Amino acid sequence: MKIELISPNVEDAWFWHQVRTQETTQRFNNMGVLDLDRLKIKLAESNRDISVKQQAHRYFVQVNDIEFAGVIAIRDIDWESGVCDLGYLIAEKYHNQGIATRAVALILEKAFEQGKLRKIKAITAVSNVASYRVLQKNGFSLEGSLKEELLIAGRPQDAYLWGLTSDDFRTGSRSDIWRKSAFFITTDKKQLQLSRIHRFLSQEAYWCLGIPSSVVARSIENSICFGLYDQDKNAIRQIGYARLVTDQSTFAWLCDIYIEQPYRGRGLSKWLMECIMSSRYVQGLRRICLATKDGHSLYEKYGFKVTDTPANWMEIKYYDVYKKLNAEPTNANPPP
Repeated sequence: MKIELISPNVEDAWFWHQVRTQETTQRFNNMGVLDLDRLKIKLAESNRDISVKQQAHRYFVQVNDIEFAGVIAIRDIDWESGVCDLGYLIAEKYHNQGIATRAVALILEKAFEQGKLRKIKAITAVSNVASYRVLQKNGFSLEGSLKEELLIAGRPQDAYLWGLTSDDFRTGSRSDIWRKSAFFITTDKKQLQLSRIHRFLSQEAYWCLGIPSSVVARSIENSICFGLYDQDKNAIRQIGYARLVTDQSTFAWLCDIYIEQPYRGRGLSKWLMECIMSSRYVQGLRRICLATKDGHSLYEKYGFKVTDTPANWMEIKYYDVYKKLNAEPTNANPPP
């Protein structure tokens, strides 16, 4: 399917009006009331290409050269600071076909490469999972939660704030963050507290008792890690952890999941799993696996089940590998 962004004619405002009034648009967005004439005016103010700097640049998403599939825009552009907001709407008949993801990718290229913008922000309703997954697939990081930010159908709704910088767009270097009260979860490895992770894994985790600190450090380096933190005005303490071993294309192994004992019973393990399973790292994978002795009821809530083909699985397991590592001298020939 060919997907491209075109600068619309004012006469095409009927399509924008049609998409704004569809049921899914109204359910997740505060659209306000704009009649067709007002939409034509706004379109005339924003339908020139980004090479001509306007406060907003709006495009129609066209498929196969013949039909409109959606509307996408960067708006509230501060050309001096290089910051703007992103918004997009896709016609219902084109949902779940990857069109929104591709359209966002196309407008990011225009904004960062042609417009030389520095940062793009977006806001999604917390309930609008499909929309924020589009952002995640395009590299946006979750920057925070906004209490009652949106007014949808007369009811205040919480929202997520997302952001993507030009540097992260070009290098692919970015981390995600989720917040809840005094707690936050992030994939930023710089935040990880190795000594706390090692203490728990080596002393309390039944699956890897005695694991050396150097092995933990190497596992972090080669995994996508989710750190859970308790933050107050005096300190940030890491109180939970999980990591994904994945090719980010077909398969992921979820492991080393824990919450420190004093913080259990607060719903934090559920929140950690929600963040992992909604993250961009697991979208579109064919298989996600984990192993557990007693956590089945937790993981079943997120789609995991005991494999129905155990005879198909094989493994090599070295039960005493860490005992051997810890017994080995650090220097075979120490100086006198």
